This record gives sequence, structure tokens and C-alpha cells, in this order.
Amino acid sequence: MGPLSEAFTSLTLTLTGDTSDHRTDSLMACLTLLTAFSAYVLLIPAGPIKLFLDLMDLNMAFRLQLLGIVGLNVGLCFASEKWAEKALVVVYQKARNWARQRSRNQGKRKVNGKLYKSIGDS
Repeated sequence: MGPLSEAFTSLTLTLTGDTSDHRTDSLMACLTLLTAFSAYVLLIPAGPIKLFLDLMDLNMAFRLQLLGIVGLNVGLCFASEKWAEKALVVVYQKARNWARQRSRNQGKRKVNGKLYKSIGDS
């Protein structure tokens, strides 16, 4: 690993706190590079890049506002992965179980603990 890769690895480990899987290191390094390039293109695009991507001219206040919104979105995504993941899984499992139970009992009726199945439309 080169010094640049090690720097990205330490940055991503600091952000995520995860040291268990080394395959995620290269993914996080790629995402970090992509984020840095996108921020560069947003804030100070060079002439050839600006021409190639056919970028519009935006004032700096709007660019900074857009960068702030993106930063907030990234922060909310990290927070939801860290703290809301388990709750979302529980809600998903309950909804899935409810849908399964409903589809199994479609056309059936339970009375006094006995299950009756309809046999025709009358």
C-alpha cells in the first residue's frame, strides 16, 4: 500500500470506526477520491474539465450552499447507517411477516380458533 492509500484508509477508519474488513478500504478510498473530485469540480473547475463536462456557471454562494447540502446528506447517511439500521431492519421484518400472514390467510376465516376456508363465491 502506498502512502496515499494509507492516508485514505486511516481517514475512512476514522470516519466509520470499522477495522474488520480490508476489502472496504479500497471501496472507501475510491469513494473518497470521487468525493474529492466532485468537490473540486463543484468549487473550482479547471478550464478543460469545465469544457469537457459542459458545466454551467454558478455563483460561489450557490456552490457553497450546494456543498453544505451534500455534506448534510452524507452526515445523515452515516448516522442512519450507524444508529437507525437495526430499527429499520425490525420494521422491515415486521412488515414482511404481516404481508406473509395476510397472504396466507386470504380467503380464510378464523372463528373460535377454527380455520374456515371459503370454497366459492356466493
